[in-house]
Amino acid sequence: MSVGERAKLVKVVFIGKVMNLYTFDEVSKTHAADFEVWRILKGSHIVDEVLEMHPSPLVKVHGFGERRLCRSPVEPGEVHMVFMVYEPMSRSLVARYEDIFGATAPPTARNEDDVLQALGWRPWSSWNRCSKNCDGGEQTRTRVCFAKDCDGRPKQTRACNKFECYGLKDITRHFREEQNPPLSKNENIKVENGRTASIPVSKVFRYDNYFPEDFSILTTFRVMALGNVYLVAMYNSRKSLSLGVRITPDLVSFEFERNSAFHYRSWSLDFAVKVRKEQWHSLGISLQERNVTVYFDCRRIGSKNLQETFSLTPDSLGEIDIGKPLLASSIERYEVS
Repeated sequence: MSVGERAKLVKVVFIGKVMNLYTFDEVSKTHAADFEVWRILKGSHIVDEVLEMHPSPLVKVHGFGERRLCRSPVEPGEVHMVFMVYEPMSRSLVARYEDIFGATAPPTARNEDDVLQALGWRPWSSWNRCSKNCDGGEQTRTRVCFAKDCDGRPKQTRACNKFECYGLKDITRHFREEQNPPLSKNENIKVENGRTASIPVSKVFRYDNYFPEDFSILTTFRVMALGNVYLVAMYNSRKSLSLGVRITPDLVSFEFERNSAFHYRSWSLDFAVKVRKEQWHSLGISLQERNVTVYFDCRRIGSKNLQETFSLTPDSLGEIDIGKPLLASSIERYEVS
């Protein structure tokens, strides 16, 4: 039986992590488990009732057991998609077996999509732009119910850009001012077919003898056509790259001045990502004490260490570019907000 069919037959479906197991019941040959609930796919109002009756940050589910008895075994630390029925008298959740070992399923993206579709939901849209550049904003995404009635909400909200505005340099503001005609703060900067948007370094760094050793680069972008392009790059007056963030469909590279002391990995640090067309992505690169950490769509991708302290002096006669392709013949088309 598919996960979608199983979801239709139960009252509650959630994805969660097993935090604790209770003593095995010799009569029922089962035991209960406490879950840290990550996402509720069905029956959120029932989960609220259970938590009202049994106040706790965890949700207790009864009815797990040994595989030899055709039960679903669970262990602390494991993550499962769990299918449950509800006992209103005790306000308890009990694992439901519509199939052998059928109370749980792997918490894969495909299984989650199958369950939501069976319950009448279209896939979630991509997250929209963050409402603020700093000091905490919000992002939303939506979905459409194609059934008569759907369990759950059609809109989700999450926090974004929670870092302080102090010390922030909004280079997109300068790029918008340089457009002809100038763009408003709500308009996106569009780059395509090698037509690079540029501003002088002096527009952003008025005191050219200072660039912080610890800093972050944050941007939001949407790709329509992408090959291999510098999302943002700073060049000196000799047209040599000083600092750049380069993206491909499956890679983000944080690149340094070519003639600097950084000689490993071809003067760059590479991180694997998946850039999807027509979808807004957020990218954050943080450098602190020689450690470079990359965040993509609000999730930490990974960290890598520099061999020595990063140092850069902006060249006031240089320029900052958005959308410069690695190859002049490549076809690029994307937006930066």
